[in-house]
Amino acid sequence: MSEKFQKKLQRTLEELDEDEDDFSDEEDAHEARGIGKRSRNSRPVTIEIEDDEQGEDGPDDSYDLEDGEDILPEDDDPEQEDAIRAFMNPNPQRQHQGPTIAELLADKLEELKRIESGETKKQPSNQPSKPSIPHRVVRIYDDVGKLLKTYKSGKLPKPFKVIPSLKNWEEFLALTHPDEWSPQAVCVATKLFSSNLNSKMSQRFYNLVLLPRVREDIHEHKKLNYHLYQAMMRSLFRPDAFFKGMLLPLCYSGDCSLVEAVIIGSIIKKRSIPVLYSCAAIEKIAEMDYSGTNSYFLRILLDKKYNLAQRTIQSVYNHFIRFKNEKRLLPVIWHQSLLVFAQRYKNELSEEQINSLIELVTDYQFHYQMGPEIKRELMQSDIMKKKQFEKGAVPSFGSTGESTLLDDSAPWIHTLV
Repeated sequence: MSEKFQKKLQRTLEELDEDEDDFSDEEDAHEARGIGKRSRNSRPVTIEIEDDEQGEDGPDDSYDLEDGEDILPEDDDPEQEDAIRAFMNPNPQRQHQGPTIAELLADKLEELKRIESGETKKQPSNQPSKPSIPHRVVRIYDDVGKLLKTYKSGKLPKPFKVIPSLKNWEEFLALTHPDEWSPQAVCVATKLFSSNLNSKMSQRFYNLVLLPRVREDIHEHKKLNYHLYQAMMRSLFRPDAFFKGMLLPLCYSGDCSLVEAVIIGSIIKKRSIPVLYSCAAIEKIAEMDYSGTNSYFLRILLDKKYNLAQRTIQSVYNHFIRFKNEKRLLPVIWHQSLLVFAQRYKNELSEEQINSLIELVTDYQFHYQMGPEIKRELMQSDIMKKKQFEKGAVPSFGSTGESTLLDDSAPWIHTLV
């Protein structure tokens, strides 16, 4: 990896760390996201919202796990479910990224009640008073929310299209009740906001509107609505906002289910994602507290065969090696992610690292099927082949694909001397 890429990766990781504290209060959030002002090099992208090609009834009303998608192995095994559940956070908490849409809506409704009753909210003397939204505008956006509740296809209301260009866009968005939108409305709204907002604000929209809606639909139906699935596909228009606003908060929560991991992971599989953001996501997942489904996302990102930076490979190695002292039963997906890491990046590891991983799967975290396979992959690395060759053993492969190490007594070796 070039020095320029290393600097970009470091800057991306610093941004990820800053995002955890960027939204401590609403005023700082507006300043951090640049609401009301745009950078000199960024211009708003205007798009035309097309009619929904699928109409009211798409080719498939939902994304079902039975439609040939890769499913976690043995996901119906009670023992594996218990193993994954053992690493889940019993008291999940949302990453604090400022007020939620529901909180903004509750504050706005409370303010309107005070206005109707003739009361006014007292402002501290050292803070300027914030202009409130006129009651007539509130009624307009309330009507827009009612339209979006039953929206199927066609053009969006004009008042809704101008929301991304407003300074306090979150407050106007809250007035439309996003939690009650139809799936089709969520899809076209995601396209609108991801195209017209910058990455910081798109991240906010994904985290406040799209992610809770997707998780709620999966939890209720055990599958994801087709239009919500398309909304997530369109959210990858801004991959940095997708990782910061959806994937990493989901991993940080510690309560991501198997079904959620499979569905969201399928989107990462299908779409091409720049290596810079993937490297940063891999490092953050490898460093955070472990939960079972984190291994699934790690496996998918590693299996995309990126040319990872050396520091990213070192982070993944440290992630696995820290399980030497883990006494709980690890799920199969942990072993699978380690196997993919060995298959893709065994030639990037040092001899000491390879020996440590072999010791890990042999003496500490042994699995009767995955352990020997991981060890075989590690032994096929270039550095281990060279070591075996220096000792006089030549690796060969049989019809089964397994390597067979032959000693000096093999008759054909002496014909080569």
